[in-house]
Amino acid sequence: MSLQWCIAAGFLYSEIFFVLFLLVPIISPTRWKEIFNSRLIKSVRPKANVFFNFVIVCLIILLLDATRDMIKYSDSETKSTLGKPKEIFVNIEAVKEFRSQRNLYITGMSLFLMFVIRRLVVLLTTTADLIEDLDLTERDNKSLKNELTTVLEAKLRLAKMVPEEQTERPEILKGELSDKEGQVRSRSKTRVKKEE
Repeated sequence: MSLQWCIAAGFLYSEIFFVLFLLVPIISPTRWKEIFNSRLIKSVRPKANVFFNFVIVCLIILLLDATRDMIKYSDSETKSTLGKPKEIFVNIEAVKEFRSQRNLYITGMSLFLMFVIRRLVVLLTTTADLIEDLDLTERDNKSLKNELTTVLEAKLRLAKMVPEEQTERPEILKGELSDKEGQVRSRSKTRVKKEE
């Protein structure tokens, strides 16, 4: 195995390890988002796109080279042996064809895993954003529910009041009620605007 194919195989093994590491269920998407937004990753991020494109170009070149070799060695049966015994020649050609196929599979899988890794990172950060939005929405719903129950309790108290007690107290309750209703409506409007 030449140096370029050793590097390609090492790159494939590191990609497989990284994909398995990204899929570990112990590490939550929010933790991954914190890792991806760390200072170290932020300092590398501007150059990451250039590195990604460079690796893609290198892998495509290796893929084309492996395809060329595979085509070359698969058509070798038509060549003459010229002094070599036929069995040795066939074995050597079969080994070369096997190596070219192995190199093709290594580079093809490395190229495929590059796109898988990129997509996994995007999906993990999107999932973390959705989890944060869900938590925020749940908190808003709880506060709106509490305010709605206070408004309903105030309405019930106002409805239960006897007509002879209609002095200042019902007017105060009506004022509180209208204030609470206004707050609930304004919060629900801002929440709808945020969701849009």
